[in-house]
Amino acid sequence: MKVITILYTFIVAAMAQPERDSIPDVMTYVEWLDEFGGDNRWFQIAGTHVDREKIFNKNIVRIKIQNELYKKGKSSFMFGVNEFADLTEEEFAKVVGLGEPFKTGKRKKPAKYSKNNPEEVDWRKKGAVTEVKNQGQCGSCWSFSATGAVEGAVAVSNGKLISLSEMELVRCSKKNQGCKGGLMDYAFQYIIDNKGLASDKDYPYTPADGDCDTTKQALHSVSISGFQDVKPKSVDAMESAVSKGPVAVAIQANRMVFQLYKGGVLDKFRCGTRLDHGVLVVGYTSKSNKDYPDAFIVKNSWGPKWGVEGYIYIGKDTKFGAKGICGILAQPSYPTGAKVLKEPEQLDDDEDEYDEEDYEEDDDDQGHDEL
Repeated sequence: MKVITILYTFIVAAMAQPERDSIPDVMTYVEWLDEFGGDNRWFQIAGTHVDREKIFNKNIVRIKIQNELYKKGKSSFMFGVNEFADLTEEEFAKVVGLGEPFKTGKRKKPAKYSKNNPEEVDWRKKGAVTEVKNQGQCGSCWSFSATGAVEGAVAVSNGKLISLSEMELVRCSKKNQGCKGGLMDYAFQYIIDNKGLASDKDYPYTPADGDCDTTKQALHSVSISGFQDVKPKSVDAMESAVSKGPVAVAIQANRMVFQLYKGGVLDKFRCGTRLDHGVLVVGYTSKSNKDYPDAFIVKNSWGPKWGVEGYIYIGKDTKFGAKGICGILAQPSYPTGAKVLKEPEQLDDDEDEYDEEDYEEDDDDQGHDEL
């Protein structure tokens, strides 16, 4: 049989979020090609359609088994088809840029925190979270995590939600490694040293390394004056930080549970704590939440057709390990002193506003890993 190469292209631009039920949990390979195939991706996967379909069908079996457990109340999360459903676990990790774990860096002394936190927080409802973005086949997750945290801090402090440039961080933040990985704290430090960060409109994203465009680099939309690390291995500290604004975190995401996640709360499933992916915690739920009980609300950067419209709900439970499910409590951080550098009339009229919150800062060193 003639070997063909199936071409895929991820959609880069922020997309309107689809309805939850617009894509069924299972479908045939032909239906999947119609929904996700053709030229809807960037990366190349070599092989025959027969090879791809065999992998796809194996994943369909996994989806059905997991969803049966979910229906019987034996598991708290479900699987479903998405653009990664024709990939093996190893191929999936390569496609979304998950490689070596974060390298060790330095951390600041953890911020002071409260144990008396709100029962639930969701910054999406308060206009502090931009639309779900898509990093494509580039290990730039760290940049999306960092911009998401800065976008939230700017919105909280200034009442303006501005989509910021991951491309500037990927190509101009030299302490990071672009599509080969990076660290959110290094990204925050770059913004401080550069005295600002451009908007996504001024310096739009392409999933590839390249030279820094110094003209676009100088188009500062926002600035921050510092950043603060959160006490690791503490649900109270994480909730305290998230109650002030979205928080950048690292997790392990190279497992099948992330590849096929479709809904529910990821709880005791062994996704590991070998941190390889940067994401954004935009809120948390209470134990009494009927849809997603006792979970952190996590924004990913794999597009809105993955997970729950681009999000995953990760349980707060630490009885399986102090670092939390998938290592989510290992190294949270957030920016401080956020300011808008453009006049409000230069920004979009439809950007949301809400009340200001304050942050606390402290200094010291601890270990920190790099994606």
